[in-house]
Amino acid sequence: MTDKWEPHRLLELARRLYGGQVASNFHRCVSSVGWKLAVAEFHATEALTAIPNALPNVPDKRREAAGLALLHMSGSDEAKPFSDAQFICEAHAIAAAQSLHSVTDIVSNVVYIGLGCGSIGQPLPVHRRNLHIVQRTVEKSGIAPTVAAALAHLSASETFRYLRAYVNTTKHVSLVDRAFAVTIGTTEPERYGLTILPFEYEFRGGVEKWPSKWMEDFLRESLSCVSGSAVEIGELMEEFLVSRVV
Repeated sequence: MTDKWEPHRLLELARRLYGGQVASNFHRCVSSVGWKLAVAEFHATEALTAIPNALPNVPDKRREAAGLALLHMSGSDEAKPFSDAQFICEAHAIAAAQSLHSVTDIVSNVVYIGLGCGSIGQPLPVHRRNLHIVQRTVEKSGIAPTVAAALAHLSASETFRYLRAYVNTTKHVSLVDRAFAVTIGTTEPERYGLTILPFEYEFRGGVEKWPSKWMEDFLRESLSCVSGSAVEIGELMEEFLVSRVV
């Protein structure tokens, strides 16, 4: 489902270039990226299979889901496994989203340490090394323009901005409303599952308005965006460290 984070060469380059405690800190951050991506993929898989697995093994699960949704709305006990599956789906989706959002901060810390940003200007404490701040730091330093561009591309992408809005809302404000939906008739593609309902997110003095989105699309797009960006940034970091070692 995701691009693979394979940082072996990146770690070896950092060891040769920095050594000691810096290399050790770098190793911890780099290793954490792959682990958190795996956590996110685990939760996303659990979220996306929860509802289908709760349905009977019938030819048209979409129609079966529609029927159980009506039973759920009527309060029927027959729909309890289906109702429980919706809870499981949402719980794992939130966990996946939070893991992916944390990956962007961990990758930013990888960049901060790997580019030696701590020796430029006032060092940033670890808790402030998020995507936005590290992006600005690298841009101002002019050290690695390609890495700065990759950070900026991730930060500005609609997929990441939606992920950030969803995570920060569910973490700090309230749950984002969701509903079960089923496409009917000739609608393509024929789908069923949870949808995230429209919500608003206050960010830097403004209000972002986000439309409804299928939970499946949200998770798959977020995984692809974050994992792909992590791999790209890792490769660009390798190029930078190679130039420093040589």
